[in-house]
Amino acid sequence: MIRHAIFLKEWIKLRWPLTALLVTAGASLLWFWWSIDLAFHNTEPEAMLWYHVAQLGDKPYRPLVWFSLLTATVVALCQSIPETLRNRIRILAHLPVSPTRLLSYHLLIGIGAVIVPSMLVTGGMIAIISCYYPPVVVGTAAKDAGCWLLPTLTWYLGLYAATIEQRLVKRTLKFSLALFATLLGLKWYYQIGDVHLLLVTGWLLWAVYDSFLGVKGQSVGNIGYRLAPVILGLVLIGHAGVRYQQEYRLPFDHYYIFYSPVLDSFVHQQNLKGHQFRYCCETRQLDRDDYEMALPFLFWRNLEIRQ
Repeated sequence: MIRHAIFLKEWIKLRWPLTALLVTAGASLLWFWWSIDLAFHNTEPEAMLWYHVAQLGDKPYRPLVWFSLLTATVVALCQSIPETLRNRIRILAHLPVSPTRLLSYHLLIGIGAVIVPSMLVTGGMIAIISCYYPPVVVGTAAKDAGCWLLPTLTWYLGLYAATIEQRLVKRTLKFSLALFATLLGLKWYYQIGDVHLLLVTGWLLWAVYDSFLGVKGQSVGNIGYRLAPVILGLVLIGHAGVRYQQEYRLPFDHYYIFYSPVLDSFVHQQNLKGHQFRYCCETRQLDRDDYEMALPFLFWRNLEIRQ
C-alpha cells in the first residue's frame, strides 16, 4: 500500500517535468543530427571529420552530456523541493515505515527518471553517429555515454541530499563534494582510474540517508561515513592535480600525420609552442607551401577560400 502511494505521489510530481525533458531530448537529437549532417556536407573529404574525432579528440556528441546533467537537476529538484516546502518531509519521515525502505522507493523512482531520458538520447546519438562515422567511433561514443551516467548519478544524489538537508554545514559539504566530483567526471577520455567516482556515488547514497534522518534530528553515526568526506576530498584533489598535469602541462609537440598521393609518402605537421609548426616528409623538411601542395584537400580548400 505504502509503495503504491509513494509511486503515485512521485509520478504526480514528475510527469510534467519528464514530458518537458522528453521534448527537450527530441529537440537535442534533432539539433545534433542537423549539426552533424551540415558538417559532413561542408567538409571535403569526409575522412577529415573522422580524423578530428579519432586523432584530435574533437567529439561532436560531447554537448549532449549537458542534457543528462539537466535531467538529473530537474528530477532531483522536482522530487525534493515539494517535500521541503512547509516541512512536508517531516510527515514522510514520521511514517511507520523504515527510513531505508522509504528512501529506496524514492531513489529508485528518481534514478529511473534520470536514466530513461538519458538512455533515449544515448540511443538516438549512437544511431545518428552510425550513419556518418566508422564503427570504431560509434563504439567510443557508446563507451563515453555509458561513462557519463556516473557523474550524472553523482550530481543527482548530491543535489537531492543537499536539498533535503536541514543543517547548513552538511548541506554545503554534500553539495560541494558532489559538484567537484561531477566536474571531474566530465572529461574527454575515461580510464580505469576514474572508478573513484563510484566511491563518491556510494558515499552520497549514505549522504541522502543522513539528510533524511536529519529531518528527525538524527544522523548516521558510522565513523567511516564521517571520515569518508575527508578521504574522498583528498582523492579528488589528487585526481584533479594529475588531470591538470596530463591535460594542461604537457608540451605541445603533437604530430598530425597524413598520406600524400602527390609525394607518394607520409607527411607530418609538428605542433610547437606559440602556434608554430614544422612540416616534414619522410626524407626532408618542407615549408608550408610545399606541405599544402602535397595534400590536395588542403590545396583545394585554400584555393576555395581565396576565391
